[in-house]
Amino acid sequence: MTQPENLRPERREEEEVARLLSDVGSRKLNRRQVLRRGIALGLSVPAIGWLLAACGSDDDAADDAGEESGGSGSGAASPTTGSGASGSGSGGSPASGGTAQNGGRLTLIITGNIPDLDPHSAYDSTASSVFFGTHEMLVRFKGSSTEEYEPMLAESWESNEDKTVWTFRIPDGVKFHDGTDCDANAVAASFKRFHEMGLGPVNVINRFVESPDDIVAVDKNTL
Repeated sequence: MTQPENLRPERREEEEVARLLSDVGSRKLNRRQVLRRGIALGLSVPAIGWLLAACGSDDDAADDAGEESGGSGSGAASPTTGSGASGSGSGGSPASGGTAQNGGRLTLIITGNIPDLDPHSAYDSTASSVFFGTHEMLVRFKGSSTEEYEPMLAESWESNEDKTVWTFRIPDGVKFHDGTDCDANAVAASFKRFHEMGLGPVNVINRFVESPDDIVAVDKNTL
């Protein structure tokens, strides 16, 4: 026995979305209200972005201020930073600038699932957004350059005359998240596994390194 049409959750959700579209079209909502209702309805990030774009580029500061102070806005008041909160400036507004600190939490809002969290097999931008926050490469691009490099995990590197052999120096004291040493032996084992698995982005390395046996840890600091 099916439920009456007006009681089915999916029908109610459709009606809520239709009402949101109508309110956006008639300019009844400011951008903050659209964002809140879109999130509450479980809309995708692209869909919410489309709705925000449909709101136009008008300055919603006045509407937002009225909403936060309990004015005519229909949404709930937004939390603000109190004067006694850590990192707040004068008047309770968040401080700008300052010195970066390690630790804390980074939250990523992405538009799709991450089916594979192994950097030796995953090869998509969504997974890479996680890898770049949890793994280190030997070197990285310097600033916005695509031709200059700077150290990341490796503290220095050099090549032989014909650039067929590259030697990297791994500094002392580098640890994995579990506290074990991340030395040249560990880096060599990682690259060998990458090469032998033959998945995902393996062509990034095997077109330059013919065999995993060519990856050698000379000592704990030299790869």
